[in-house]
Amino acid sequence: MEIVDNIQAESAVTPEQSDNDAPATTNKWSPPKNYQKRLLITAGIKSGGKSISLVGTADLHLKFGVHSDLYDAEYGKESRFINVFGPDLCTGYSLYSDGSGATAKQEAVIMLESLHSDAPFVIHDIGAGRNVMTTIGGILGDGIHGLPEFFESCADAGRRVTIQHVLTNDIEQILSLRNWIEAGEKLGFADDVDHILLINKRYLNSLEACKAWFGEDGLPGTTGKKFDALEKNGQAVKIALPELKPRVLDKWIRRPFRFSEWETAAHLDIVEKSQARAFFRSLVREYYHAKDFNGLDLVDPKLIEPFLTR
Repeated sequence: MEIVDNIQAESAVTPEQSDNDAPATTNKWSPPKNYQKRLLITAGIKSGGKSISLVGTADLHLKFGVHSDLYDAEYGKESRFINVFGPDLCTGYSLYSDGSGATAKQEAVIMLESLHSDAPFVIHDIGAGRNVMTTIGGILGDGIHGLPEFFESCADAGRRVTIQHVLTNDIEQILSLRNWIEAGEKLGFADDVDHILLINKRYLNSLEACKAWFGEDGLPGTTGKKFDALEKNGQAVKIALPELKPRVLDKWIRRPFRFSEWETAAHLDIVEKSQARAFFRSLVREYYHAKDFNGLDLVDPKLIEPFLTR
């Protein structure tokens, strides 16, 4: 598999894409006043449906012409994939890795470059690999120590960051991911960091996995029941999660990013696989249908409308 090691590479286009599918113009996108760039980072465990359910990879590649070898008949591989979407929705970078440090450095370069690029909507699907602490915490340097610089770069660029987590019932790695989030709190991430917790209910479906993420005492503020009671009917997650409210989240997620206004965090959502694509479509609408988006005329409506109206 090819590894893209040049962040200035030309937009990746699928072989099936013809000249007629390209945007009408290649003029440089100019962000509107007060515009905040949206960066999505997905972080999951093994094949938890990250690329397929969260980003909607199949629809995205079909409608937007983004090149990727990740999506296949098996719906995902044990690989890491990075998309960097430019204003023409056809800018793509693909990285595959077994967790080696060299590839992680390349990913970090692309991440930082995309923060300061003109792309209005950026997605980094960095995946997980065998060790979440190494894959995510070490992606910008020596373990967790590289993360503050990454978020400081976001703040310097005047852009918000969204981190999304898709969890499975892999106990050891759920604990690693939780430790990484709590370490982020100790590092003092700024208030301009958005955090979305996306839980794929299909995979977080065991008593042990629930305890690993939510704690031994269950979910305070929901039904008041303990996990052992909920587990009896096999519906622990399905019963508990929909009842969570932002104020309750503040308790059991241990304030990973110190929101200044947690209750009004606009993009704090808990969604499952069936809701993920609609959620992603809403984000696309926000940035490409906004009244103050003065770059809308740079995007060919034919590339957008079929996806948004599904």
